[in-house]
Amino acid sequence: MFSIEMLPANEGDALWVEYGNPDKPSRILIDCGYKSTYRTIMKRLRGKPEIEFELLVLTHIDGDHIAGAVPFIADGDVTPQRIKEVWFNDHKHISDTMGVRQALYLSRTLEDKQFAWNKRFGERAIHVPEDRLLPPIHLEGGLVITLLSPTAVQLEALAQHWEKELDDILDGKTEEEVTQTTPGALQPDVLGDPDVNQLARTPFKDDTTVPNGSSIAFLAEYEDSHDSQRVKRVLFCGDAHAGVLEHSISLLLAERGIDQLSLDALKVSHHGSKANTSPKMLDLIQCKHFLFSTNGSRHDHPDPECIARIITHSNRKIDLHFNYRSEENAPWESPGLARKFKYDAHYPETGKNGLVVIL
Repeated sequence: MFSIEMLPANEGDALWVEYGNPDKPSRILIDCGYKSTYRTIMKRLRGKPEIEFELLVLTHIDGDHIAGAVPFIADGDVTPQRIKEVWFNDHKHISDTMGVRQALYLSRTLEDKQFAWNKRFGERAIHVPEDRLLPPIHLEGGLVITLLSPTAVQLEALAQHWEKELDDILDGKTEEEVTQTTPGALQPDVLGDPDVNQLARTPFKDDTTVPNGSSIAFLAEYEDSHDSQRVKRVLFCGDAHAGVLEHSISLLLAERGIDQLSLDALKVSHHGSKANTSPKMLDLIQCKHFLFSTNGSRHDHPDPECIARIITHSNRKIDLHFNYRSEENAPWESPGLARKFKYDAHYPETGKNGLVVIL
């Protein structure tokens, strides 16, 4: 069994991953969205001490990924016994500059409560070398992780911009202000079906934002004894830069002596931004399920160019999974587009947010 639940996190990420025995699964948690996401998570944990996580990954310092982690880590019901490892790069790992706001408070709490923080990495920064991949990391329960991002270059860039970038996380806005939808989304009732081929031909320009470049991204693999020993592979991208992923995946392919990486699922980088999923990266993988975590607020994600690249790149039928219904992803529900480009689009039930993908 391997399942990925994209929790409601507004325009952010919070991924509840379960694998192993369906009756007693192992778990990891990737990012915590906003404070509202923290409340969703804690509703599941209150009074259930048997629910534990092998790993909590906080991919990078953007508020839509870590704002919910601040109260989560501080919560009295969240202990080092319940969360066996934490991966998170902060100022103490990358710079002598003291950070501020969420990341600083989070760092202090991780230390005060004595979590196993970056312990596998000697309590140093988590990053991949430029010329090789680190050995795979084996978690309890059989999950194998291969780190793909960031490199030291991205962390050095973050160190230079630490205070400015952290102060700009929410730009002085409340969560409610951040989650208001901005104009400019692709409107199916006004525009009709988008011109997918034209969108797919849009020249790719890589994301250059510093926090996104510092994202922890990794390949998770699990040999499922409850599914004929089939190895299930998921690439969790955070908001990582496409160029970094391309380089690391190329190293992995060379190491394994294969031409393409076969994936069951891809958590699409940066909520489906057109600047984070490149044609070159798509050339390196074969994937069945593409996951988009966003309600479309603030940045109008997912970008139509990103989805167009994905659905025109595959030579087999694929599945698009959205954890919200939004104006931005509504056009992809079109039966005509789905037939023409051989995909199925999956949304939450009416009136609900969040989505579970079972592999």
